[in-house]
Amino acid sequence: MAAPLVRRKSAGAGALELLERAVHLLRAAPAGTLAWHGAGSLPMAVAAAWFWSEITHPNAAAARLAADALLLALLFAWLNVCRAVFASRLRDRLAGTASAGDWRRAAGTQVFLGATKLIVLPVALAAGVLLAPAVAFYRNAAALAASEPGIAALTARARRYARYRGKQNWQALGLLACLFPLVFVNTLIVLAFLPQMARILTGYESAYSRMGAHLAEDPLFWILVLAAAWLVFDPFVQAVYCLRCFEAESAETGEDVKAAVRRLNPRAAAALLLFCCALAAPALRAETVPPPDLRRAAQQAAQAPEYDWRIPPPPPGREAPNWFVAATGRILTATRAFFNQLSGAIGRFIRWIFGRPSMLPAQDGAPPAGSLPAGLWVLIVVVAAGAAYAILRARRPSRTRAASAPAAVAATREDAEDMDPLRFPEEAWVELAERSMAAGDWRLAMRAFYLASLGWLGRREYLQIHSGKTNREYTLELRRRTAAAPAARDLFAYNVAAFERCWYGMHEPGAEEVEQFRTRVRELQRQLEAAA
Repeated sequence: MAAPLVRRKSAGAGALELLERAVHLLRAAPAGTLAWHGAGSLPMAVAAAWFWSEITHPNAAAARLAADALLLALLFAWLNVCRAVFASRLRDRLAGTASAGDWRRAAGTQVFLGATKLIVLPVALAAGVLLAPAVAFYRNAAALAASEPGIAALTARARRYARYRGKQNWQALGLLACLFPLVFVNTLIVLAFLPQMARILTGYESAYSRMGAHLAEDPLFWILVLAAAWLVFDPFVQAVYCLRCFEAESAETGEDVKAAVRRLNPRAAAALLLFCCALAAPALRAETVPPPDLRRAAQQAAQAPEYDWRIPPPPPGREAPNWFVAATGRILTATRAFFNQLSGAIGRFIRWIFGRPSMLPAQDGAPPAGSLPAGLWVLIVVVAAGAAYAILRARRPSRTRAASAPAAVAATREDAEDMDPLRFPEEAWVELAERSMAAGDWRLAMRAFYLASLGWLGRREYLQIHSGKTNREYTLELRRRTAAAPAARDLFAYNVAAFERCWYGMHEPGAEEVEQFRTRVRELQRQLEAAA
């Protein structure tokens, strides 16, 4: 059985120092080690972007999507294997041993742990307090994959090392979460301006460079930016947790001392040993002092005046506090005891759900067992206050929004071309249509009824409203999503034809046509609600 982790003074690096050491570790890593990470992450990033493009395409075949999903799963398994080899080689570089990062030894365990990661990490993120230990567990498992081929021994060591210096783990994870947006923004700037710079320097014009500001409207561009930022940032995250894993291993087995000995030159070590033996030889040959004389000399030295500082000064007299201070102290003590009991109950409940942690010695400055950190209490209070506020807002109707919608409709130009159906509720569009009917403008009234029907369909997820879609695309989309209500599809198609004839064509509608249009909208809504 492995010895318990003992925190040593030499292994007490902070989170910032840990990140700085990770940067130096990556800079000193050979190209072959970094190539293993790229061999797994680059195909996965390209496949993820391709799969996103496929599933968002409206005419994608189901068989093709299934094949793409199978390919993505295989590449995800390969990613976990390559990351384990990369992390094992970083760990071997820290330990000063020969690289054992063979992908065949890490394949089985890493494929299994990679599959569980898709379930455990979302649960840990939802739980909050389990996120940092869960991330450290999977990163440690990757670093130890080559040295522990068995799944039971690997998970036991990774779980034990994940609990090492929990405060440092949370601080490092928080710093990494703050650094990733900066990496994302820098990647975004590079990918956005690189085609423009190529066009300026070479004069080559491409479809990519002609998009300009419209590049931000393409979802695939953001997926590519996210994938590129992840490719750059993930090796750094793994290097941070490789250092944490090596620190925990050193505290348990003295691996850092072994690494320092391995790096010594054998000839220099032999010369140093001979030199130390030569210095110790006279001391061994010297005559020993009798124990009574040695004890008498130590007592005389201890009674010398220069050692009077060891005698503690007499304690000053303490005055009894007044009744207000005493009562306040009792109230604070009772409140602190209540919160300690409550945090202990929550801690016991979490341990009952997720298992009992191993017996580790208390870290310096760590809270007692069963208690929760102060930051977690602040988070619990904030979440509870936000939930209470959301419940109160949900139960209380928003009069301001209901009152401001008609005023916004009244201030809107009725003949504007860029009207968004989701800008106002259906009641506001109907009010605008009735106002146009009262003014005798049947054309604007029919348009308002049409926008009201689009807004109704969009809010009930029969349509995805977008400013770049045409009426024909809305018709085809509704046809795909309402197979159980064919009459509703015909009504919508008839309304689209009537609207385009009067709005884009030369036909002038009358009161009867507008009323028929409104009747078809009501019948469309009734049939879709009945089919649902």
